[in-house]
Amino acid sequence: MKAMMKTFSVAVLVSLLSACASNSASPEDSDNAGVGVGTSTSTSTSTSMLDDLRSISLKKVEIFSAEGGLYLELYGAEKMIENAKQLVRNNIGNTESARFRNLRVVDYAKGSVVCGEVKARNEQGTGPEYTPFVAGTSDSHLETSTEFVDINKISDVGMMEACQFQ
Repeated sequence: MKAMMKTFSVAVLVSLLSACASNSASPEDSDNAGVGVGTSTSTSTSTSMLDDLRSISLKKVEIFSAEGGLYLELYGAEKMIENAKQLVRNNIGNTESARFRNLRVVDYAKGSVVCGEVKARNEQGTGPEYTPFVAGTSDSHLETSTEFVDINKISDVGMMEACQFQ
């Protein structure tokens, strides 16, 4: 399920990027001038895809919440946070250098999620600023960072809503 969700999310993101790129092209730049470029059909498809991405982001965090609620009841907040940290380490691939801050369990939807920020060094020993994340008990989501700012925001809407990051 975890691999399927990641594959699906990547496929949706690639489709969105392609649609946005084709919408920003001028008819003169296209081999298929006038076919789907700048038309209302193309725009509505892009809007629909962005709405789908938003729905996926929200649903993903709702799933985290559902599994987190039971985990919290059974094992408590401390163990839930430790589990979330391990999930984030697995996602970033650099478990030794991960530094966490602002960790907390948050009630969301029908359960609970872990929210926080992580910073990890890369192979050169440097790293980005702290990155927001949300986690359930089987997966986590880190803030999306691509050159497409609007798509990043939509991809992260579930995390931002649950964790109230600014």
